[in-house]
Amino acid sequence: MSQNNFFRKSIIDMALIIAISLALAFIAHALRGFPPAPEPRTNELSAAELNFPIIEAELVEQLRVQPDTVVLDARAASSYTSGHIPGALSLPVGLWSEHLPRIRHQLEQAGFIIVYCIDLYCRDALFLAQGLADAGFSNLLIYEGGISEWRQLGYPIEGERP
Repeated sequence: MSQNNFFRKSIIDMALIIAISLALAFIAHALRGFPPAPEPRTNELSAAELNFPIIEAELVEQLRVQPDTVVLDARAASSYTSGHIPGALSLPVGLWSEHLPRIRHQLEQAGFIIVYCIDLYCRDALFLAQGLADAGFSNLLIYEGGISEWRQLGYPIEGERP
């Protein structure tokens, strides 16, 4: 057998081994089935787990006009300026510790602090409320429906352009 034929046979043998290995791996994977769907994220915060009372839009509407209530919008400042619950203060969750000093006195005087963000699936209000709780505030309420529900229910919006 010439050296050229030897290399050719070796290459064919290696290709055959690789093809068989790939086929066996594919069959083994197919027999195992598809991997299970990922579990829902369990590290998500929930208002109930954090012991923050959840309130509905109707109560937000009643409380927001009380002089001792502060409403906080946890969304980004650009979202706040495009429309927010009337009287709400912007306190973006990502910047809350920087902006807290400018409103600390108002929060300390508040009977209720209502925190909201976009909707039920937005966790920013919970992160902000937890940060405020860690800073010593205990009179926190969460409006989980957020600006989306507020708008959908026809309540007034401040700062919204027609």
